[in-house]
Amino acid sequence: MNESYAAARIHAMLSRNMTDAQYNALANMSIPEIFSMLQSGDYREDINALSLRDLDDPEVVDRMLVHNSRRLIGKIRHIAGGEFTEALERYAKNNDEWNLRVVLEAIASGNDPHAAITQYGKQGTLDTAGYERARTVAEFARMITERLHVTGDLSTTHGIAIALRGLHAAPESRARKDRVMDRTYDLLIDCDNIITIILLKRDGVHGARALERLHRGGTIRQSTLRDACEPKSVIDTLRALERTPFRAAVTTALRRGDDDRFVMLEYDIRMITLRMIKRMAGIAPLHAAVLMHYLVDKEREHHNLRLIIKAKHLGLDATFIQSHMMLSATPIEKSDATKNSTGSGAIVASIGGAA
Repeated sequence: MNESYAAARIHAMLSRNMTDAQYNALANMSIPEIFSMLQSGDYREDINALSLRDLDDPEVVDRMLVHNSRRLIGKIRHIAGGEFTEALERYAKNNDEWNLRVVLEAIASGNDPHAAITQYGKQGTLDTAGYERARTVAEFARMITERLHVTGDLSTTHGIAIALRGLHAAPESRARKDRVMDRTYDLLIDCDNIITIILLKRDGVHGARALERLHRGGTIRQSTLRDACEPKSVIDTLRALERTPFRAAVTTALRRGDDDRFVMLEYDIRMITLRMIKRMAGIAPLHAAVLMHYLVDKEREHHNLRLIIKAKHLGLDATFIQSHMMLSATPIEKSDATKNSTGSGAIVASIGGAA
């Protein structure tokens, strides 16, 4: 299919993504009003397909967003061609690791893997049905060894999670180089690695054990990542991360000095990544980078909707919700505006944050 046509369709889809004004409006609505607004917009198909009558169950939003993601990627597959198809498949394959880890965690915790993947799964390239039938972590490990040729220490859930990292990493060499897409994926890898370091540091995981959990690739030097993973203070970790493309956000986090610093840093890093991808897509409007802009912005939309609806169920007010949404304000502006929301990091963690 003509790539100019695909680009035009993606631009049209991008124009229908929610705006900051809509997010702020939703933050001030009741749950029934939010449901009504979603039902009258692009989420109508998902609501109807799932036969949803309301959002009284806070977990319903997860099912709606997973269905929306799968439906939209299916739509893009239908209209895409050439570089757009290649970019989409690369994006979708990166979700394979997520889906396998959802199944793995469900098995390890004694929950139903099929129910877990139905609720939390993303559109990938693997059919997880076979893996869902594994009854133990050991059986799951045997499956990924035989079918996906995954190697490493597969004796524990942690070891398997590490082995799955980079399952679909980009090949080191390609017949045709695409600097724009390579740069786009490098940004996504950098974003993921910094957020992974933040989460692991918060959980007390550091050193080589943390470093091996990071994705391969990206633009950040290995020495910088190693320094950030060292078992030192939070301040030392942030200072190491200042040597990255996200310096402005990290410097702001250093100034904050409260319980929210990591939560807001994660949001700021994601928004910086989105802004840089948007800039590249703007330079080459007919390039497949516009597809990545759409997909990453849609992830932001899903994050904000999940945050708004679940926060409403917890009885949190619009001020709190707006201070933790991913908006288009610059990271420093947004972080400075929320310096006084002390202690909300634990609340955001309970809501679920970004998927």
